[in-house]
Amino acid sequence: MTRDPDGSAGAIRAPSGDASGGEARTCPKLCIADRYACCMAQLVTRVDDALLRDVDELVAQGAASSRSALVRMGLERMIDEHRRRAVGERIAEAYRRIPETTDELAGLDAATRALVEEEPW
Repeated sequence: MTRDPDGSAGAIRAPSGDASGGEARTCPKLCIADRYACCMAQLVTRVDDALLRDVDELVAQGAASSRSALVRMGLERMIDEHRRRAVGERIAEAYRRIPETTDELAGLDAATRALVEEEPW
């Protein structure tokens, strides 16, 4: 957030919303809802009636505060899963290129046994 010359919080600097990383835009001094709408990109999509009913049911059950919040949660989850899968694939590829040695694996087995033995069960 930037400040007006008088020191008040007057405008919010936000990304332009385009994927090219274009210029940031300044949102005018407005109410919170207007700032929220001004400074977030908007996606428009179409869904069939069954999916809309499911979305509305989840919102009614309290899974999210609104349809938009539920869609954001779904997008964030998909992005997180994709990133985690990509990291896992990179790790697996690294182990394929440079496999663990027998000595390294033996050490891990001993360490695992020691950890299990320490458990109070």
